[in-house]
This record gives sequence, C-alpha cells and structure tokens, in this order.
Amino acid sequence: TSAVYMDFDGDGLIDTKIQVLQFSEIGRLGSEKTGNLFSAEPGFSLAITLINPESRGKISISDNETDIDPFYLSTDQDRSTIKKSLKFCLQLLSSPPLDEFVKEIIDYDLIKNTPLEYAKSNLFSGYHLIGGACASKSQFKSVVDEKLKVRNVSGLYVCDASVLSTYVSSNIHASVILLSDSFAKNFINEKNNIREKG
Repeated sequence: TSAVYMDFDGDGLIDTKIQVLQFSEIGRLGSEKTGNLFSAEPGFSLAITLINPESRGKISISDNETDIDPFYLSTDQDRSTIKKSLKFCLQLLSSPPLDEFVKEIIDYDLIKNTPLEYAKSNLFSGYHLIGGACASKSQFKSVVDEKLKVRNVSGLYVCDASVLSTYVSSNIHASVILLSDSFAKNFINEKNNIREKG
C-alpha cells in the first residue's frame, strides 16, 4: 500500500491519511454494506483515515448490557475534513496519470453530490490501534517495563501493539509479529536461566 498525508484545514498539521489499497473494497464489518466486503473485479481502493478526529464515542453499560456508539463524524470539523478528503479523491482519480487506469469510480454520483451520506454508509474503523499500555504524558509511567512485564503485577506480561508508543507506517502486523517472536525467545531464555540457577 501507499499513502498520502494531507492538511485539509490548513493549520500546518497533517489531519488526514489517504491510503491506496491494492484490492477493490466495497464495505467492511460495521459498514452498511457488510457481507459484501470485497469486489471480485480487479481494482484498488482509497481508504481515508482522520489522524486525530474530534468525534468521540461512548460506551454505556447497564443491566449487564453494553452499548457502544463510536459517534463517527459527530463534529463539524470531522465532517468538513471527510468531505474535503472525498473531493480530493475524486479529483485525484480523474487526473493524469491515474485517470487512464480508472475504469469506474463506484458510487461516483453519491460521493460527489452527497459525500456525508456516502461516508456514513461506508464507515468503519480501519485504525490499527497502538499505545494503550504506554505513557501518554511524560509524568506517567508506561504500564509495562522494557521486558514487557506489567509493573507491580507478578508474572503478567503484555506483548501486542499497545506497547508501541508511536508508529510511522500504516499497518502494525509485521512489527507485532517481530515483537512477539523476540519476546517469546527472551521469555523462554529467562525462564531457562532461572531453572539452571535454581
């Protein structure tokens, strides 16, 4: 995949990532087109990700029932950014050199005329979440130490993307595999060393 990073609101900070996916996507889990995820036709998709969306979801728990509402595009800023992103994508796909490779833009009229309606009917979370076990501010310690051991809890480790505080690429899969492999080898070696000394 490849991506372009944009500053659509002109404040000097990147607010949007538009990623080229090497398959035709026509919906994902959570979108209204669920069940028909990928097109059988050859093609590519553009995935729009707001870098720091203002919209905030909520989780409600009552009577042992959980209600999760992500509140996607619930702020004027996020709605404006998604509309500008979709307009940019249409212009990009209609301009050289890409236009000679584009046979059809699925839902072109809907994207052009009612971009928010299109966005809301195709919305899903494509974020690869990281950093949940890391310190978000300098005055707080990370949940785990350098060996991925949870602080102040005996025998508990965390080895997933939550231990990564920052990441420069789009997809965390390869790094998490490498992290888990390294952690497993170190963990086994450490336990073997303890047995040999004991």
